[in-house]
Amino acid sequence: MTTRRLVTQFLACALLLPALPASAAAGRLRTADVLGIYTTRYGTGPVHLDIAGGSVTVFLVATHLSMPWGLNGWECHLLGDWEAIPEIYYGGGTLMGQAINISTFPDFAVGLNQPLFPDAEGSACLASFNFIFFGPEIMELFLAPALQPSLPGLMCYAATGDPGMLIPFHWSSGDPSVPVFGFNIGPPVPAGTACSWGAIKALYGTAR
Repeated sequence: MTTRRLVTQFLACALLLPALPASAAAGRLRTADVLGIYTTRYGTGPVHLDIAGGSVTVFLVATHLSMPWGLNGWECHLLGDWEAIPEIYYGGGTLMGQAINISTFPDFAVGLNQPLFPDAEGSACLASFNFIFFGPEIMELFLAPALQPSLPGLMCYAATGDPGMLIPFHWSSGDPSVPVFGFNIGPPVPAGTACSWGAIKALYGTAR
């Protein structure tokens, strides 16, 4: 599937959010159960990085988990323009724990044989992604619901001890149309400032 089609589906999922029940919509405004991409496995540090060239690894981290007994599965979808930019190469990734992804990268529907427990700060590293830059190219990373989400229009995780309890993840950027991480762009747009459809099309205009 092309990056352009993935972004189209991502925006379609975002359009479902106003139709969610009031309780679910209110839940998205909480600071608990946040999913983002960071330069450290602890969910700390900057969410942007300037790199002229070389290898860099970033981490998918769930922070402020409301279920202290951990998680035994999670879902999301990674969006970025690495396939469209010859100077950026995806070097591979790692799923944390005894994890199995029943989907295909960059889509994630992950089950865990053993639960992942949050650290003392309530954070759990779910995965790492490596990119190799052959120049100071600009790339933004977005998170979206899985292609076949268990909770329509939402990323989520399964709480340990009750696999039927699905907890929505909230975007670290504050909005699904705002990047959660950026390379060579400075800080991402402040949370709550949604990107226009024109800006999204311009970003992915050269996608294969």
